[in-house]
Amino acid sequence: MYWNDDLAEIALRYARGCIFDHDKSIQRNLPKIPLSTGQNLAMGYENWTQAIQGWIEEKEHYFYGYPSAGIVTHYTQMIWHSTALVGCAATICPPYGPYTIPWPFYICNYITGQLNSDFHRPYDQGSHGQSLHDCQGKVCLYNGTLDLNTCECKCSIYASGSQCERLNCSILPPCPYYSSSSCIAVNVPLECPRLCGLCDRYEVLKNVYGENNLAPNMLTVK
Repeated sequence: MYWNDDLAEIALRYARGCIFDHDKSIQRNLPKIPLSTGQNLAMGYENWTQAIQGWIEEKEHYFYGYPSAGIVTHYTQMIWHSTALVGCAATICPPYGPYTIPWPFYICNYITGQLNSDFHRPYDQGSHGQSLHDCQGKVCLYNGTLDLNTCECKCSIYASGSQCERLNCSILPPCPYYSSSSCIAVNVPLECPRLCGLCDRYEVLKNVYGENNLAPNMLTVK
């Protein structure tokens, strides 16, 4: 997993609002990365080490492939198989409501976000001794998949480029959904780019960045 300054900046901007609740996924999306963005929140801990440890300790309630007996989604987001980028921020919030003293607020944003419907299987189980490859935070756009052996993207039929960053909306497959309200699910925009506005968004990105400059720059601090 690699650090991303843009995700951290978005996290800080939201943290300064001091609302201890998740923002909408669309509010934390990066312009060049039309992928779901997950989020972990914490409050009251003295430092980052304690906050992250609190998320990690959820693994005590986690059993691979089975419903959990408690909250585990902070932990599963951290180990989600396709999460490649993270950006975090913290701030001190003033007293309000039930909080009678200033309280620290911690936020981490992740690309990609986990599927809430399948968080009990955050990764595919491998064999002992299986080697892992560092793809340096690379992600594949528009329903592309990353080959972890070669770190190359295998693009869907309607996308191309080194990170599947070029979208061809003239050859989209049939969309199994009929209402844009379905787009709230993280998988639907990738299956139905036109229904969920990604085709219009792509045209805007081309005008802003140019068609040859749409691949996101993933290399940041590890």
